[in-house]
Amino acid sequence: MKNSRVIRTKSRFGLPSGFVPRLQRDGRSTLLEHNIYRLPDGREFVPIHPTGTLGRPSHLYALVSPVQYQRGERGSVYIRTDRRIFDYSVDNIGSGREMFDTGYAMKDLERTGRYVAKGKSHAVETVSRETSR
Repeated sequence: MKNSRVIRTKSRFGLPSGFVPRLQRDGRSTLLEHNIYRLPDGREFVPIHPTGTLGRPSHLYALVSPVQYQRGERGSVYIRTDRRIFDYSVDNIGSGREMFDTGYAMKDLERTGRYVAKGKSHAVETVSRETSR
C-alpha cells in the first residue's frame, strides 16, 4: 500500500474548506469612469451613471459617445441590470430580439486605452495612454 499524504491548508477568512471562487459570469462587473469603450460594431462610448426615474433603477450604466460626454448631453444607449445593452433610439422589431436590444452585452465592451479628460463639467479632450507617458 502506497503511503499518501494529503496536505490540508488552513481555511482563510472563514471560507469552507474546498471553496473555489467562481469566475464572474460576464467577465466584467464594472466599467471604469473616464475610459472609452468600443463595441464590436466600432461605436465608442463613455460609461456614466444613469439619472432620472426611469434610468436609475433599471440600468447599470448610460453609455454616451465621447462627443456627447464633452457636451454634457444624454444618450440613448444603456446597460440594463441584466448586463445587456439597449439602444432606445433604434427599433429592432423583426430581428428576433427584444425591441431595443442591440444584441451586445456588457462583456462585449472593449477598453480602447483612451480616456476622456476629468473635469467639473464633462470632458474637453480625449487623452491617449501613449501620449500621456
